[in-house]
Amino acid sequence: AIKKEGANVITEYVNFGAAAEQTQQLNRALSTNPAAVLIWPTDQTSLLPALARAKQTNPNVPIVISIYPPDTKDDTLYTAFFGAD
Repeated sequence: AIKKEGANVITEYVNFGAAAEQTQQLNRALSTNPAAVLIWPTDQTSLLPALARAKQTNPNVPIVISIYPPDTKDDTLYTAFFGAD
């Protein structure tokens, strides 16, 4: 259904705890200037530097985070969070 509407969805997987690899995946995704990014982080802190970079370099790309809320008070680093607090 999504392809019928002209959307292209790319998914990537990383083992739990492989924060460095997930950061690389986020950076690769952002380099393609996506319409949006959905992340299920491996933990609550490892992506914070990458999210800060994304805010500066890709401010118009919505970033939605699921499951683990980022351990920061700066909720401008992401567009939305869904999951338990």
